Amino acid sequence: MTTKDQTERSPLSSNSIVQAALNNAYLHEQGVPDMRAKWIAMHYGDDGVPS
Repeated sequence: MTTKDQTERSPLSSNSIVQAALNNAYLHEQGVPDMRAKWIAMHYGDDGVPS
């Protein structure tokens, strides 16, 4: 099994139909966690302000 080079993108990531269908609102409705919000809370605390 081979791994993809870091510069090589998945064919789905460049598909505008997939990008439109899998928007943040849809993903939130499906229960997918907001990784950006989790990263900010982990690094800056729940208020999102650097200490």
